[in-house]
Amino acid sequence: MLFNGKAVFALYSDFHVRISQWFYGVPKTEWEDWQNQYLAILMKELNEVGYVLLNQKESVTLLSKCGQDSKGEKKINIRRPTGGGRIYIVEWEEFTLSSRQSSLQVSWV
Repeated sequence: MLFNGKAVFALYSDFHVRISQWFYGVPKTEWEDWQNQYLAILMKELNEVGYVLLNQKESVTLLSKCGQDSKGEKKINIRRPTGGGRIYIVEWEEFTLSSRQSSLQVSWV
């Protein structure tokens, strides 16, 4: 999608309570030819959606840290400890995810 003239690839996941995380897959056709795209990570929990927007450099850094499955899809895991604490990207723990997270205004009909 385009946002303010920038190409943005958006990932979406519901929160998985049993394993206390959101997880995402980026198809090989997307990450293999990542051309100046931003990455929007959408995190839904109950009736709320939070998001983090990564610029081109941050997107490339994150994708380079991620493993891939047998089909070449890059895997991104975001955890929230069950006992509380900070939300973090498993593959890039030092990234300041919590301070970058914003709420997305969504109307549920």
